[in-house]
Amino acid sequence: MSKNKNKNNSRREEVMKDAELFSMYTFKRYWKKNKKECDWDGKKQAKKDYFAALMEKFPSAMYWMLREGYKQDELSKKLAQGILDKFADQWFCERLLKKIKKGEEYRNQQYLPIYLREIIRSTSVNNEKLTAAGKANEIVPLDVYYELVTVILEKKVKKMVKEGIDEQVAFNLRCVIPCDEILNFSSNFRIYSFFDVLYDAAKEKDIPFEKIMKAMIPKEAWNKFILYALLERKEKYGSLDDKQKKFYMDVTNWVFNTMEDMDRSDIDDILGWYIDARRRDEKRGKDSNRRYSLSTLGENEYSHIVASIKAMLLNDASIEKYL
Repeated sequence: MSKNKNKNNSRREEVMKDAELFSMYTFKRYWKKNKKECDWDGKKQAKKDYFAALMEKFPSAMYWMLREGYKQDELSKKLAQGILDKFADQWFCERLLKKIKKGEEYRNQQYLPIYLREIIRSTSVNNEKLTAAGKANEIVPLDVYYELVTVILEKKVKKMVKEGIDEQVAFNLRCVIPCDEILNFSSNFRIYSFFDVLYDAAKEKDIPFEKIMKAMIPKEAWNKFILYALLERKEKYGSLDDKQKKFYMDVTNWVFNTMEDMDRSDIDDILGWYIDARRRDEKRGKDSNRRYSLSTLGENEYSHIVASIKAMLLNDASIEKYL
């Protein structure tokens, strides 16, 4: 036990150190530190070595962002911003794009689109402010960000398009869930972002929700998406336009049809998590009506779900108010 703990602590420290180095590395510092020891012909060769040094630390920097980058203490915020600044550096993105186009692959590169998406959004907002202030010459071009995201996601997006999913919708979804493994990191936020993309797209397009789930979400993760949908607050429906309401109802139908076909233990798990979440919200004074009143489900249509609900009520009648 202690050996494993020490090993984990050592690995955590190594990741932290690499992440710090990645965030602080600049070519100026790298050149100053290594120019006497390295036999460079000039800065062109030095920049190649600098990029290689960056990419040695890139996997750890990305892993740290996924595991720790959301924390709000001052040290974590400073480190996360430093890493994001490096991801946003146009020279870095251009160099990485060239390498990937030539067939190079870097560990954890598949996660980069989720951060480039945020960089594109924040840069777009800043560009609008610069334009309004008459500083168009200071605008940061977005082309390299879009191209880098496209190259990384290309195969997965094409696969979704072949399944009958709109290309832009597929692209935007893959920017928030670029691979199955991302659901191991802050899964609630990833699922929230997934639905946010779809609600926005539903304003203009028909959303084949079942196709999307089958095409990009591993079946073993469906229970998390079902739970998220069940916990969406009822008042959300009132804020939607007609096309979005259709999508909302399509999600509701998929949720219950999918649950009905699940094993009893899986149905029980989802209902148990749902009740626990509502209890927590109630304690904080934040509970309210959710997507659907589960106690009103028709027994003829959803006999397995209803049977599970009845059994849970027999065991604990106090949960009735959550159902």
